[in-house]
Amino acid sequence: MGVEKPYLTIDTQGKYELITPKPIFSSKGVQWGSGGDSDYKDGFENVFVATNATEVSDINAKLEEGLHVVLTPGIYYLYDDKAITSPS
Repeated sequence: MGVEKPYLTIDTQGKYELITPKPIFSSKGVQWGSGGDSDYKDGFENVFVATNATEVSDINAKLEEGLHVVLTPGIYYLYDDKAITSPS
């Protein structure tokens, strides 16, 4: 099974989208070249972008709201944990 990392794109209207490739079974090599309708696409109204200055309680609250969380590069000191219970 192969699972590629999520990535960002800009649609034809200039809006950002979070693309999450679906797992591909019985495959080899990278899958990003195949792209397509089988990927999950979410507009940024469903995404929270956190920095290493974001409090873990804020990240947890956004997850509770059902948002996708994107972590920007940095060193994160997360002294609290979170059990993600949503199947998606």
